[in-house]
Amino acid sequence: MLNYTLLQSMHLKRQAKGFTITRDSVYCYVFLHFINPVEIINNGHLVQTSSNACYICTPGSPVYYKAGIIELLHNFMHFEVDDPDEFTKKGLPLNTVFYTDMQESITRDVEYMDWIRTARQPAHLQKLNSVIDRFFDSLADEQKKNKVSLGQSSQVALDNLRSMIYISPADWNVESMANFVHLSRSHFSIKYKERFGISPNEDLTQAALLLATRYLTNGNMQVYDIAYECGFSSPEYFIRIFKAKKGVTPGKFREIYRDYGGDGSLPQSDVMPWETPEGKLAAQKCRIERQK
Repeated sequence: MLNYTLLQSMHLKRQAKGFTITRDSVYCYVFLHFINPVEIINNGHLVQTSSNACYICTPGSPVYYKAGIIELLHNFMHFEVDDPDEFTKKGLPLNTVFYTDMQESITRDVEYMDWIRTARQPAHLQKLNSVIDRFFDSLADEQKKNKVSLGQSSQVALDNLRSMIYISPADWNVESMANFVHLSRSHFSIKYKERFGISPNEDLTQAALLLATRYLTNGNMQVYDIAYECGFSSPEYFIRIFKAKKGVTPGKFREIYRDYGGDGSLPQSDVMPWETPEGKLAAQKCRIERQK
């Protein structure tokens, strides 16, 4: 069993939105469990995590994280270990983000460790080393068995990702989507379709078309500008995809919508009102009135 020295620990530590930690080099091992999403430097790149991200920083390594979009809620430990090589052999990811489904047990264990450290009860101090070693063994076992890829935190990560895609599809492609949830592209595609019943590429196109529909039914943005705003590679490609999905070009779609008497709001149903028999009749009446 490894011998640990627990230097500092805290469970459910809360900090305000905007709270930032920047260290060029840490003097000990640092274990971080972020219950809320954070911005963090991961492998040299600033990334936005999902809930239940973990990070183990090794001595001499830099660390940066920020509560960028929501207040910070996290568990952490600062510790030393007598045999770093043996600790590495546990197989835990070091100096990189990984995800866990063990939120409750991590919080409970860190709370217990912190109580032992501060209360200094002899009977419990004797247990501290085994508690820490068992803690990291459990975390390592979870990663080795890849249970996390099927668990709740992975589902939350995918849900968070999909929300952002539908807000701004132009900011994403399948590669960046996979990177966001820290999966290979092929593994990500499988998990995404299992979760949502649609491939990530098809869903990205669907999100872009939904946003394009909002632009076409609200305001007078040019089709050329809508194409790029929604992430299509060219206006021609946008028109081709839009017509394949909607049956008409974007320009014709806008014309029909206005003929129907649209009030600028996006219809909530998957079937547009002007695609129903009643809607087609109303559009025809509008066109006749305009020609008089």
